[in-house]
Amino acid sequence: MRKEFAQSIINIAKSYDKLIFITGDIGFNALEEVKEVLGNRFINAGVAEQNIIGLAAGLAKQGFHPFVYSIAPFIVYRGYEQIRNDITFHNLPVIITGNGGGYGYGIMGATHHAIEDYGALSLLNIKCIAPMINNDVEKAVKTAISYNSPIYLRLGYGSLNNKISEFNDWRQLLTGNEITIATIGSIGINSYLAAEQFSGKADLWSIGEIPFKEIPSEFIDSVNKTKKLICIEEHVKRGGFGEYLVSKLIENGCSNFCLELLTAKGYPSGTYGSQNFHRKESGIDIESIKTSIIKMAEKREQ
Repeated sequence: MRKEFAQSIINIAKSYDKLIFITGDIGFNALEEVKEVLGNRFINAGVAEQNIIGLAAGLAKQGFHPFVYSIAPFIVYRGYEQIRNDITFHNLPVIITGNGGGYGYGIMGATHHAIEDYGALSLLNIKCIAPMINNDVEKAVKTAISYNSPIYLRLGYGSLNNKISEFNDWRQLLTGNEITIATIGSIGINSYLAAEQFSGKADLWSIGEIPFKEIPSEFIDSVNKTKKLICIEEHVKRGGFGEYLVSKLIENGCSNFCLELLTAKGYPSGTYGSQNFHRKESGIDIESIKTSIIKMAEKREQ
């Protein structure tokens, strides 16, 4: 999604002079035009994530709207204390953009993976926005700016030829009456490709941000009707989207349903591979999701 992200920054920056772009020496073959268009509003601060966050906080305090960009685990984990103390405590409008959310950097290994990122960022005032496909990125960037508060923009990989509705915090991608499925971020592509095999049965929803303002009544009605819920995310279970969604459903009086949380499992085999390799090990590749849907349907028949 990084090229779509770069183009979105270019388009917005031309008419929004408060936008400042700070990169941590990342973005070869993607940010060259961003640098050319933004001029002195483009800052390569080097491999210094803590300093980058502090710099962004200072600029935001002076009335600018900084975008910070790096590989997701670098900017989240190395800059964590500064995100917490400098940005979120003060509710400053800094948009922290992490590329390669989940297992996005594949064979590069655990140091380059972000499978605990939005759980770790369960801090005051900050929201995670996670586009599902490349076409979502421009709307996601505009949404991030519109909040005028701390944002973690989690970018992944992948496109989908199927025509789906415009990016939003909640959108129903498929309708069905047997199983409700909720997914967040780019793993939604796998979720969609698996669920579409069950026409009329799978009720698939893509969630674009966490924490969300409220759960649509249509989604609650779906869970109450199907009494089956599968949550799919490329993030560990603890502190993840699935746990959060279930807690909110219970708060809304919706608790009588079978549940399966399909999440990142870390590194069961102790080896590294492609993003698809890790997704398969975690049971969130397309075939594994299809199997989980079938098993959930069988539970209903018992």
